[in-house]
Amino acid sequence: MNSLYIPDPYPPVGRRLRAWLDGGPADERLLVLDIGSGYNTPTVVRLPMERIARSRAHGRLLRVNPVRPEVPALPGGRALGIAAGAGAGDLLAAVAGH
Repeated sequence: MNSLYIPDPYPPVGRRLRAWLDGGPADERLLVLDIGSGYNTPTVVRLPMERIARSRAHGRLLRVNPVRPEVPALPGGRALGIAAGAGAGDLLAAVAGH
């Protein structure tokens, strides 16, 4: 971390997110949409998004990233990585075809 990073607001937001996730039925469908996160700070966005999708039986991960669209192998092919730069129509077609 450097002096520009101020972590103070994140723990309360994380607790609210956890409460929201824990408050829903375990079998509820969930789409985790990850737009643009790469590997400069993977523990801040990229890896938590993967964990959230993995933690739900019906959780799916959609990652849109121009350079690093890789996704982890989730059971049932529940993860899709799309190299951004494609137009909205191309993005929707890729999602619909998955």
